[in-house]
Amino acid sequence: MTLSSDISASKAVRLVISLLLLLLAVLLSIACVGHVFSWMHDQSFVDSSILLSEVTDVDNEAGSIGSIVGYFMVDRCLGLGAFVLCIYLFIAAFKVFRSLDGPWIRLFAQMVFASLLCSVIFGYVVCMTGSTALANCFGGGIGGGCGSYLAVALDNMLGPWVTGLLLASLLVILLFMTSPFMERRIGRAMDLAAGSGDAPDAASDAVS
Repeated sequence: MTLSSDISASKAVRLVISLLLLLLAVLLSIACVGHVFSWMHDQSFVDSSILLSEVTDVDNEAGSIGSIVGYFMVDRCLGLGAFVLCIYLFIAAFKVFRSLDGPWIRLFAQMVFASLLCSVIFGYVVCMTGSTALANCFGGGIGGGCGSYLAVALDNMLGPWVTGLLLASLLVILLFMTSPFMERRIGRAMDLAAGSGDAPDAASDAVS
Protein backbone atom coordinates (compact mmCIF):
# COMPACT_ATOMS: atom_id res chain seq x y z
CA MET A 1 0.00 0.00 0.00
CA THR A 2 1.18 3.48 -0.81
CA LEU A 3 1.40 6.38 1.60
CA SER A 4 -1.61 8.10 0.03
CA SER A 5 -3.76 4.98 0.38
CA ASP A 6 -2.73 4.62 4.05
CA ILE A 7 -3.73 8.24 4.68
CA SER A 8 -7.07 7.71 2.92
CA ALA A 9 -7.74 4.56 4.98
CA SER A 10 -6.88 6.42 8.19
CA LYS A 11 -9.26 9.25 7.28
CA ALA A 12 -12.01 6.73 6.51
CA VAL A 13 -11.54 5.00 9.88
CA ARG A 14 -11.58 8.34 11.70
CA LEU A 15 -14.73 9.38 9.86
CA VAL A 16 -16.58 6.12 10.66
CA ILE A 17 -15.63 6.16 14.36
CA SER A 18 -16.45 9.84 14.76
CA LEU A 19 -19.83 9.38 13.07
CA LEU A 20 -20.63 6.42 15.35
CA LEU A 21 -19.70 8.45 18.44
CA LEU A 22 -21.72 11.39 17.14
CA LEU A 23 -24.73 9.15 16.50
CA LEU A 24 -24.44 7.69 20.01
CA ALA A 25 -24.19 11.17 21.51
CA VAL A 26 -27.24 12.40 19.58
CA LEU A 27 -29.36 9.37 20.47
CA LEU A 28 -28.41 9.55 24.16
CA SER A 29 -29.13 13.28 24.20
CA ILE A 30 -32.56 12.79 22.61
CA ALA A 31 -33.37 9.96 25.03
CA CYS A 32 -32.29 11.98 28.08
CA VAL A 33 -34.04 15.17 26.97
CA GLY A 34 -37.14 13.12 26.16
CA HIS A 35 -37.07 11.62 29.64
CA VAL A 36 -36.84 15.07 31.23
CA PHE A 37 -40.08 16.14 29.54
CA SER A 38 -41.99 12.84 29.49
CA TRP A 39 -40.88 10.93 32.60
CA MET A 40 -44.22 11.28 34.39
CA HIS A 41 -46.11 9.74 31.48
CA ASP A 42 -43.54 7.14 30.45
CA GLN A 43 -42.60 5.89 33.92
CA SER A 44 -45.43 3.39 34.00
CA PHE A 45 -44.30 1.91 30.66
CA VAL A 46 -40.68 1.30 31.65
CA ASP A 47 -40.71 -2.40 32.43
CA SER A 48 -39.49 -5.64 30.90
CA SER A 49 -42.50 -5.94 28.59
CA ILE A 50 -42.25 -2.55 26.88
CA LEU A 51 -40.17 -3.85 24.00
CA LEU A 52 -42.51 -6.81 23.47
CA SER A 53 -45.65 -4.70 23.30
CA GLU A 54 -47.08 -4.12 19.87
CA VAL A 55 -48.30 -0.63 20.81
CA THR A 56 -46.32 1.46 23.27
CA ASP A 57 -47.83 4.81 24.12
CA VAL A 58 -44.61 6.60 25.10
CA ASP A 59 -43.92 10.32 24.71
CA ASN A 60 -40.14 10.04 24.51
CA GLU A 61 -38.95 11.23 21.09
CA ALA A 62 -36.53 8.28 20.92
CA GLY A 63 -39.36 5.75 21.25
CA SER A 64 -39.64 2.89 23.71
CA ILE A 65 -35.91 2.15 23.68
CA GLY A 66 -35.20 5.83 24.28
CA SER A 67 -37.65 5.77 27.18
CA ILE A 68 -35.75 2.89 28.77
CA VAL A 69 -32.34 4.48 28.12
CA GLY A 70 -33.48 7.85 29.44
CA TYR A 71 -34.99 6.20 32.53
CA PHE A 72 -31.77 4.33 33.21
CA MET A 73 -29.41 7.27 32.56
CA VAL A 74 -31.38 10.08 34.22
CA ASP A 75 -33.61 8.39 36.77
CA ARG A 76 -31.57 5.46 38.03
CA CYS A 77 -28.00 6.62 37.48
CA LEU A 78 -26.78 10.15 36.87
CA GLY A 79 -29.69 12.58 36.89
CA LEU A 80 -28.67 15.78 35.12
CA GLY A 81 -25.11 14.45 35.12
CA ALA A 82 -26.17 12.28 32.17
CA PHE A 83 -25.98 15.39 29.98
CA VAL A 84 -22.33 15.83 30.96
CA LEU A 85 -21.68 12.35 29.59
CA CYS A 86 -23.43 13.33 26.34
CA ILE A 87 -21.25 16.44 26.06
CA TYR A 88 -18.11 14.34 26.45
CA LEU A 89 -19.31 12.00 23.70
CA PHE A 90 -19.67 15.00 21.36
CA ILE A 91 -16.14 16.10 22.31
CA ALA A 92 -14.80 12.59 21.68
CA ALA A 93 -16.45 12.50 18.24
CA PHE A 94 -14.83 15.83 17.35
CA LYS A 95 -11.40 14.73 18.58
CA VAL A 96 -11.54 11.41 16.74
CA PHE A 97 -12.45 13.25 13.54
CA ARG A 98 -9.30 15.33 13.96
CA SER A 99 -6.95 12.50 14.92
CA LEU A 100 -7.01 8.96 16.26
CA ASP A 101 -3.87 9.70 18.27
CA GLY A 102 -4.93 11.00 21.64
CA PRO A 103 -5.15 10.30 25.36
CA TRP A 104 -8.37 8.32 25.05
CA ILE A 105 -8.00 6.59 28.41
CA ARG A 106 -7.67 9.98 30.12
CA LEU A 107 -10.67 11.33 28.20
CA PHE A 108 -12.76 8.29 29.18
CA ALA A 109 -11.72 8.68 32.82
CA GLN A 110 -12.63 12.39 32.70
CA MET A 111 -16.02 11.55 31.19
CA VAL A 112 -16.89 9.04 33.93
CA PHE A 113 -15.49 11.23 36.71
CA ALA A 114 -17.19 14.43 35.50
CA SER A 115 -20.57 12.75 34.99
CA LEU A 116 -20.50 11.06 38.39
CA LEU A 117 -19.20 14.18 40.17
CA CYS A 118 -21.94 16.38 38.71
CA SER A 119 -24.50 13.75 39.68
CA VAL A 120 -23.23 13.70 43.29
CA ILE A 121 -23.19 17.52 43.42
CA PHE A 122 -26.82 17.65 42.31
CA GLY A 123 -27.65 14.97 44.87
CA TYR A 124 -25.84 17.02 47.52
CA VAL A 125 -27.97 20.07 46.60
CA VAL A 126 -31.10 17.97 47.13
CA CYS A 127 -29.73 16.67 50.42
CA MET A 128 -28.91 20.16 51.70
CA THR A 129 -32.09 21.90 50.58
CA GLY A 130 -34.44 19.07 51.52
CA SER A 131 -36.56 20.00 48.54
CA THR A 132 -39.17 17.38 47.76
CA ALA A 133 -39.61 18.79 44.25
CA LEU A 134 -35.90 18.38 43.45
CA ALA A 135 -35.81 14.95 45.08
CA ASN A 136 -38.70 13.67 42.96
CA CYS A 137 -37.87 15.56 39.76
CA PHE A 138 -37.38 13.30 36.72
CA GLY A 139 -38.34 10.32 38.90
CA GLY A 140 -35.03 9.91 40.71
CA GLY A 141 -34.22 13.53 41.51
CA ILE A 142 -31.83 15.92 39.77
CA GLY A 143 -28.90 13.80 40.96
CA GLY A 144 -30.34 10.48 39.87
CA GLY A 145 -30.23 7.31 41.93
CA CYS A 146 -26.43 7.04 42.06
CA GLY A 147 -25.80 10.71 42.79
CA SER A 148 -28.40 10.87 45.55
CA TYR A 149 -27.16 7.68 47.18
CA LEU A 150 -23.50 8.79 47.16
CA ALA A 151 -24.38 12.29 48.40
CA VAL A 152 -26.33 10.91 51.35
CA ALA A 153 -23.54 8.42 52.11
CA LEU A 154 -20.88 11.17 52.09
CA ASP A 155 -23.07 13.40 54.22
CA ASN A 156 -23.51 10.63 56.79
CA MET A 157 -19.79 9.82 56.87
CA LEU A 158 -18.24 13.30 56.65
CA GLY A 159 -20.97 15.74 57.54
CA PRO A 160 -22.46 18.44 55.30
CA TRP A 161 -19.61 20.97 55.48
CA VAL A 162 -16.75 18.54 54.80
CA THR A 163 -18.79 16.92 52.02
CA GLY A 164 -19.43 20.31 50.41
CA LEU A 165 -15.76 21.22 50.66
CA LEU A 166 -14.73 17.88 49.16
CA LEU A 167 -17.13 18.19 46.23
CA ALA A 168 -16.06 21.81 45.58
CA SER A 169 -12.38 20.76 45.63
CA LEU A 170 -13.02 17.90 43.22
CA LEU A 171 -14.92 20.24 40.90
CA VAL A 172 -12.02 22.73 40.89
CA ILE A 173 -9.57 19.91 40.17
CA LEU A 174 -11.77 18.69 37.31
CA LEU A 175 -11.99 22.17 35.76
CA PHE A 176 -8.26 22.63 36.22
CA MET A 177 -7.40 19.29 34.59
CA THR A 178 -9.76 19.79 31.64
CA SER A 179 -8.62 23.33 30.81
CA PRO A 180 -6.75 23.69 27.47
CA PHE A 181 -3.70 25.03 29.35
CA MET A 182 -3.48 21.94 31.53
CA GLU A 183 -4.07 19.65 28.56
CA ARG A 184 -1.03 21.17 26.87
CA ARG A 185 1.04 20.88 30.04
CA ILE A 186 0.05 17.25 30.58
CA GLY A 187 0.75 16.45 26.92
CA ARG A 188 4.23 17.98 27.17
CA ALA A 189 4.92 16.09 30.39
CA MET A 190 3.90 12.81 28.74
CA ASP A 191 6.10 13.57 25.74
CA LEU A 192 9.04 14.37 28.02
CA ALA A 193 8.47 11.17 29.98
CA ALA A 194 8.38 9.16 26.76
CA GLY A 195 11.52 10.91 25.55
CA SER A 196 13.40 10.26 28.77
CA GLY A 197 12.39 6.61 28.55
CA ASP A 198 13.80 6.37 25.04
CA ALA A 199 17.04 8.19 25.93
CA PRO A 200 18.71 5.31 27.84
CA ASP A 201 17.92 2.92 24.99
CA ALA A 202 19.51 5.31 22.50
CA ALA A 203 22.57 5.74 24.73
CA SER A 204 23.02 1.97 25.11
CA ASP A 205 22.74 1.53 21.35
CA ALA A 206 25.41 4.20 20.82
CA VAL A 207 27.78 2.51 23.29
CA SER A 208 27.27 -0.88 21.69
